[in-house]
Amino acid sequence: MTPLRLILWTLIAWPLPALVAGALGWHGVWGSGSALTDYLIPIPVAGGVLHVPSFVVCGLIAWNMPSASPKAVGQLRALLIGIALAGLLLVLRLDDILLAGRTNSRLVGSLWQENPLGLFVLSDALVALVLTVGATQGPWLRMEFTTLLLMVLPAALPVALTAKTTSSGEPFRHGASRQGSARNDEMNMVFTTLNVNTPDFRARALAWVAPMHPRLSVNSDDAAFLFTRNLDAARNFDTSQVATTLCLYEDGTPPLWVPGDGAADCFASHVSFSERFSNAYAARPASEPPDLKHYLARISVCHGVAPIPPNGDTGGVELADMRICSRLPEARAQLVLKHPEVIPLLN
Repeated sequence: MTPLRLILWTLIAWPLPALVAGALGWHGVWGSGSALTDYLIPIPVAGGVLHVPSFVVCGLIAWNMPSASPKAVGQLRALLIGIALAGLLLVLRLDDILLAGRTNSRLVGSLWQENPLGLFVLSDALVALVLTVGATQGPWLRMEFTTLLLMVLPAALPVALTAKTTSSGEPFRHGASRQGSARNDEMNMVFTTLNVNTPDFRARALAWVAPMHPRLSVNSDDAAFLFTRNLDAARNFDTSQVATTLCLYEDGTPPLWVPGDGAADCFASHVSFSERFSNAYAARPASEPPDLKHYLARISVCHGVAPIPPNGDTGGVELADMRICSRLPEARAQLVLKHPEVIPLLN
């Protein structure tokens, strides 16, 4: 590489990824600011430090190609092509592409992702290829085993890494969620690669949904998990593709399995504690003050219910009866002060 081409290499190869990322609206590596300035700075606290390895490697290859033998030039060019392919694969959403391929579903969103390392590698390899396009008088690329190997090996690295860490082979994948007909009913679509009729499916499904059990959530009392083998259906909440439904209840009612779309059966066959309280509140006389109605409705459903302990430790569970039935003495004391005429009702 002549001094002129070295200057061109530096002036083109270093700022090009930053300009591309800035034009695409990418963010800095640490999530703040524009990638345009972040990628230009080659220090450890900026994204530009990730550019240094590929800039040096591709620069050395481009530097040595004009003085190399025709065979070596072909091999170095093949290596640059392999590096460019590796960079291209890094900026693709390979995980989602593999998932779409394995599940015969459509790819949602863009093909591309913000991967600065992939952009640096792709840009440097392409610039090096352009600057060395006339580095030899022989064939531009020799189709030999070594040449093919040099193109394939770098490109195989991101594919292997993605295949090792991908979630596309997981047996369950959460889809869309919706509220049920009641405020504390929750419906969740779940994509599964498993056959729902196999003997171990239910045990594996119960283990997977355990962290999402309504006993652990303040937002739901009852939950329906609708399992489908169609990923697009899970994403779009298409219940026509549901194979089986799992019903879970926070009050200790045993899990219920319903064939097909059984969400309505989950909720129709069970009255949650929140629904009992709401029914009790609605049954109070309309003439009662709201705070009095609220207290008396709580009293009517809270007999025998253990409230939240004074130290606030619920053991990790979030039960509606504990929340509704806590701090009743304090509520009564406030009502006595505010509505002394209703003391007989409170007794």
